[in-house]
Amino acid sequence: IACICHLADSEGGNPGRNIPRGKPVRVALANVRVFDGQRIRGPETVVIDGEFIGSNDTEVELTVDAGGGVLIPGLIDSHVHPPDVSGMQNLTSYGVTTAFNMACRNYTLCHSLKHLPGLAAFISAGQPAIGPNSSHATWQKLPPDQLFYSPDQAPSAVASAFGNGS
Repeated sequence: IACICHLADSEGGNPGRNIPRGKPVRVALANVRVFDGQRIRGPETVVIDGEFIGSNDTEVELTVDAGGGVLIPGLIDSHVHPPDVSGMQNLTSYGVTTAFNMACRNYTLCHSLKHLPGLAAFISAGQPAIGPNSSHATWQKLPPDQLFYSPDQAPSAVASAFGNGS
């Protein structure tokens, strides 16, 4: 996990949003206020070392003055449809560390968005089971071969979804 937190300044912006990602280093965030689930604590120094967060500031490779910004846990977006890697970069830049794609119509695209170093984790469902007269079929104007007409189609659809990493 390269990024497990989000730093926002008091205006809601993120001063680190466009910092390029590289090899993880041991980083100290100085003058940062931590949201602990109950309250925002006073300024302190937090050290991020790979997957671990602590306060031991020995052997720090980079110190960043957070300027009193607030450190919060990584966010989960429970319904996304990113069009490409830039969509994942955008989600990650706003502090999203886990993104759930609720329907994968293109398994090649969905596979390409998984396990990207430094970006949010991408978890995807398979192709949706949509009936011919449902509101989804109507507004998405789906072709007949993408619709479910019988429960008999379920076993092969489930097998296909699991076989494609859903």
